[in-house]
Amino acid sequence: MKETTAVKSSRAGVYALLAEALAPPPHEEALLRLSNGTWLTEMLSLLNVLKKPVGIPAVIRNSALTPGELANEYLRSFFLPDGLRIWLVESVYNPWTMDESAEVAFKSETGWLGGDAAAHMQELVSRLGLELPPEVRGTPDHLAVELELMSFLVEEAGPDAQAIFLAQHLNWLPLLLARSEEAGLKGLYRSVLDMTEQFIAWDRK
Repeated sequence: MKETTAVKSSRAGVYALLAEALAPPPHEEALLRLSNGTWLTEMLSLLNVLKKPVGIPAVIRNSALTPGELANEYLRSFFLPDGLRIWLVESVYNPWTMDESAEVAFKSETGWLGGDAAAHMQELVSRLGLELPPEVRGTPDHLAVELELMSFLVEEAGPDAQAIFLAQHLNWLPLLLARSEEAGLKGLYRSVLDMTEQFIAWDRK
């Protein structure tokens, strides 16, 4: 597909909407947009421009959750789950560092916050003059931050920079989905994660 202005804007918009849906509360406006159908209407419009590369699951289309119920579902899904914790943070799924000289006992282990992924994301955010909201300042490699940054790159950078970022920072979605499956995550936010993985897989092409 030729990268017209409309296509570029729509790709950036889809990334931004996915980031909006997966950002940690409190985001009262985002929760309201998810609840009243505004988010869905905008997503449908953008995907139509892109010739519908992914579908929107019925659980999202038919959701009647209030903003408060959505906030509670987010907390139950990612902060207070019954069982395996599902982190929306890249560093948890990748080795803490690839630096063999690092004097850290767990340097090659997964399951830790921080490390290479977080440091590189913080560097990119700072270099681009962007500012992280308070709720993700401790986890600059949060999925919502990475999706928002990808949206920025679609608008402002060339295809090579976009491809590099996808390879460096949005390659862990299959691990996140596997963990979500293992934890038995269902509902609206599981559907948003599925959409995110499918859209990124399409966009890589």
